[in-house]
Order: sequence, then C-alpha cells, then structure tokens
Amino acid sequence: MFRTVKEHVWAFDLEWIPDPMAGRLLHKLPEKMSDREVMMVMWDDANPTPENPMPFLRTILCRVVSIAAVVRKVKPGGEVKLDLLALPRDTADVEQAKEANLTTGNCAGNRGSSLLQAARKAVGGQRLFYTRKRMEH
Repeated sequence: MFRTVKEHVWAFDLEWIPDPMAGRLLHKLPEKMSDREVMMVMWDDANPTPENPMPFLRTILCRVVSIAAVVRKVKPGGEVKLDLLALPRDTADVEQAKEANLTTGNCAGNRGSSLLQAARKAVGGQRLFYTRKRMEH
C-alpha cells in the first residue's frame, strides 16, 4: 500500500518480441530463414521446458514494439487527471513502428522527444526514480 501518491506519476509498460535480426547474427543463421524459424532457434537456446516452450529472452535479444504510459496528474483544486500515451500511435505505419522511432519519440511528431524526456519535462526537470512497472518523481 502507498502512503502517499505524488502529484505526477507515470506508469510505463514496454512490449518487446524476439528480434530475428539479433538471432540471425548471434546464431549465424542464413538470411533466407524465416523470422519464425529464427525465433524458434532463439527459444531453443534459452532452455525451454514443456511448461514454458518459449522462455523469456534477454532484452538485448529483443526489440521494442510498443511503449505506453499512464500519467496521473493532480490539477489545481485537487482534480485528478489520467492520460494514456502510447507509441506507435498508428500501428499500421511502418515508420512509426520501427524500434528506433519508438525509443526516440520520432514517431510522435516531435522529433527527439521520447516519453522519458516528456516525463522529465512534466515534473520540472527533477530526477525521476523508476522501476520496471512504475515511474514517479
């Protein structure tokens, strides 16, 4: 249980999938091998079990496919406002879905401004403390 909740709270979630390019490089697999086959080799190398045939892969072997944040802000007068921010905004747009654009914010229409940079700006440049599931200042 939380004793207090700050006026600005950012809760982030990133979704990632195995990166076939990383798998091809790491395992020296042929370019013609399908992405699915490459992912199977990657999972086979990660010690699968019958209960978990697709074990968690280290994030270095994965690529980010989606970033989302729920922002809680207390307005003057005490009203609480919640916003949902998500990248890519248009999942059908190939450029927006590229990992480099997701992590730099280029798909958001404001080049060079990532969600993390936006969070820092929202709290007046104060240092942000974060865990994997929760971000607050």
